[in-house]
Amino acid sequence: MAAFEGNVVLKDFGDTSPVPRALIAGLQGATCSQVMPTLEPTFEALMARPEEVKVLLLLHDGAAHDPDDLASWAREARCIPGFFFWGIYLGSNPQEEAAMKGLLGADRLIACRPDELPQKFGNVLRAFRPVGV
Repeated sequence: MAAFEGNVVLKDFGDTSPVPRALIAGLQGATCSQVMPTLEPTFEALMARPEEVKVLLLLHDGAAHDPDDLASWAREARCIPGFFFWGIYLGSNPQEEAAMKGLLGADRLIACRPDELPQKFGNVLRAFRPVGV
């Protein structure tokens, strides 16, 4: 789990300590950030993992300083076998939601209020569950 420009790592794979929660609680977001400096190393670390299926979630407000690079990444990432990504927009601003759809694609966006996220994301996760489990 990484955040913001400069790839601030909040949680490494396998970290079960309480530190990530404290780091998340202390986050202060900037407006209109660059996404790719964090996304690229996070994506590379994920792709180096041995699991056959890899899932990346991008929580954002749609206001990126590098929208062309992000949109290009999203188009290319759709073609990678076993790799799935979703953008998550938490809010109710139609312009911000439209910006996220433009960056990632409408079919790759979960847009909802924060209290709706568990149900919405649960629906996505159920799509990965094998039949009969």
